[in-house]
Amino acid sequence: MASTVPAQKEDRIVFTSGPKGYSVRDIIDAAYFRGELDPFWNEVLLRAEADRLAHETDAELDEAALEEASIAFRYQYDLITAEETEQWLEIRGLTLSDFSEYFAREQWVKVFRGKARPDSIPLTQASPEQRELLAVELTLTGEL
Repeated sequence: MASTVPAQKEDRIVFTSGPKGYSVRDIIDAAYFRGELDPFWNEVLLRAEADRLAHETDAELDEAALEEASIAFRYQYDLITAEETEQWLEIRGLTLSDFSEYFAREQWVKVFRGKARPDSIPLTQASPEQRELLAVELTLTGEL
């Protein structure tokens, strides 16, 4: 069942042109084909490795920094209430867990910037979970 979740996120239609709908997967694949995805993919790998290091070392999150980042995000997108935030996420196929984990990875990459050394994995060899993480990161950074 877990392998269907990434496919669902990647299958979300982002826009249409005439009768054709373009999914998250289509947009990511087109950016990859044009050579525009490498910086984002490398950052996703770095953030995932920083998150792994944080869990491995039982590092503590700075809850105040997480809250501040979350509020700044909500302000940027004019999401006043928690309900508006949940709706915004749902429309984009994201969960509150995706939202929280994004800010945790953002914090971990700052903490472990010089120490995190991710394996260089081409997008074509990414696991479904890694592709899902890319879609989440691209959405929450405003790139998608």
